[in-house]
Amino acid sequence: MNNGSLELVIQCLKSLMSSLIIISGVLYIISKASFVILVPLIISLLIGIYHDYLNARQNFIDTKEEIEYRKKSSYLQSISMDFGYAKEIRMFNLKESFQERMDEVEQLLYRSRESRRKKRRPSGLLIYSSETILEIAIYLYFGFQVIVSASITLGEFSLYANALRQLKNSVNDIIYVITEFLVNIDYLNGLFGFLDRPEFSDSHEKNFSFSQAQIKFENVSFRYPFSDYDALKNVNITVYAGETLLIVGENGAGKTTFVKLLCGLYKPTGGKIYLNGTDISDLDQAQYRELISAVFQDFSLFAMSIAENVCAMKEIETEKMEHAFEQVNLTNVINALPRKSDTPLYRIFDDTGVELSGGEMQRLAIARAVYKDAPILVLDEPTSALDPKAEYEIYSSFQKMAKGRTAIYISHRLSGTKFSDKIAVFDAGEIAEYGTHESLMKENGLYADLYSLQASLYEHEEQEVAQ
Repeated sequence: MNNGSLELVIQCLKSLMSSLIIISGVLYIISKASFVILVPLIISLLIGIYHDYLNARQNFIDTKEEIEYRKKSSYLQSISMDFGYAKEIRMFNLKESFQERMDEVEQLLYRSRESRRKKRRPSGLLIYSSETILEIAIYLYFGFQVIVSASITLGEFSLYANALRQLKNSVNDIIYVITEFLVNIDYLNGLFGFLDRPEFSDSHEKNFSFSQAQIKFENVSFRYPFSDYDALKNVNITVYAGETLLIVGENGAGKTTFVKLLCGLYKPTGGKIYLNGTDISDLDQAQYRELISAVFQDFSLFAMSIAENVCAMKEIETEKMEHAFEQVNLTNVINALPRKSDTPLYRIFDDTGVELSGGEMQRLAIARAVYKDAPILVLDEPTSALDPKAEYEIYSSFQKMAKGRTAIYISHRLSGTKFSDKIAVFDAGEIAEYGTHESLMKENGLYADLYSLQASLYEHEEQEVAQ
C-alpha cells in the first residue's frame, strides 16, 4: 500500500469515528425528548442510507455499461482532430462515414442512459417520498409538542431541529465513506482482473467521372507556410492515361509534396494541375478524390475490422475484397485469423483484435487502395516496411494493380523501374531528369548514379528472394 492509499484510509477512519460520535450524541439528545421518535428517525436514516448506496452503485454500473460507447466516441473524435489521419479521411471520403458512426454511437449512448433513467425514476421517487414523509412526520411531532401539549419549549424545539440537521449531515458523511469503499471494490476488482491478465474545395464542377485519367502539372510551385523557400519549383510534367510513372530522388527533393498536390491535399502556390484538361481547382474536391486510390508513406489504419478498413467503412463487396487481398499476398494471413476479415485491428475495443506486423499493415493499406478501384493509383513508398521477398511479390503484382490505371509511385529503391513506363528524378524541388530507364541510364546523370549505387543491393536481394 502506498502513502496515498494509507492517508486515504486514515482520513476515512477519522471521518467515520467523528460522524459516529456525533450521531450517538444526537440520538441521546432526541431520546431524552421521546423514545417514540427514534423508530421513524432510524427508519428514515436507513432509507436514506439504502437510497444513497443504490445511487452510488447504479452510477458505477452505468459507467461500466457506457464505457464501450465512450471509448468508441472518444476514438472517433480523436481521429477527427488528428492530422495524422487527415489524408485517409479526405482521400477515401470518410468524413460523412465517421460523422454517421459518431452520431450512431452518441444515439446509442443517449438511448442507454434514457432507458436506465426511466427504470430508476419510479423506485427513486418512492424512496425519496418515503424519506421526506418520515422527516416531515418527525418535525410535526416536535411541533405538536411545542404548540399543543407544551411539553417542550421553543428553544428545545430549535435544539432538536438543529440536532436532526446535524444527524442528517453526519449520516450523509458515513454514507459517502461507506459507499465509496463498497463501490471502489468493484473498480479494484476490474483493476486486479486487468493486472492478472497474461502479457502479450468549394463549389465547383460536380457529377463528373473519368474512366481514364491524364494528369498535367503546368508550372506548379508550392511553398509550405512559414517556409522561406519553395518545396516545388515550376514543375512541368504530363502523366498520360494508363501510364505508370516512377518518382525517385533524395529525401526532401519534393516527391511527397508532388503527390499531395496531385491528391488535392495541398493547393499550389503557383501554376495549375489539370485532370483531362480541366483545372482540378474547378472540380468538386470530394468527387475528385474519389478518382484516386492512395497509399501514403505515413498511412493510417483504424481500430475497426480488417474488412471495414479495406472497404473504407462502405458496403463490403466480398469478392472484390478477396481479390484485393490476393493482389497484395495477404490471403493466407487473413484466412489464418480466427474471424478472418471480420477480425478487428488493434485491441482498443476487443481483446480478440490483431496486431499485424509493419509489413502486413503496409500490404493492408495497399489492399485498401486496390479495393477502391479508382482510375488513378498513387503509392508513396509502398514497400518501405517490406522485406526483399515481400517487396518482390508486391512489385510482381504491381503491373496487375496498375493495369488500365494511371499509376504514380514514389520509391527510394529503384528495383521497381522495370514496371515503369516513365521515370521522373526530383532534385531540390525540381524535375532534374525525365525519361525511360534506358534513356536515363544513357544520360549518365543523377538517375544513373542512384541506380549504380543500388545495383549491388539488388543482386543481393535477388539472391535472398531466390532462396
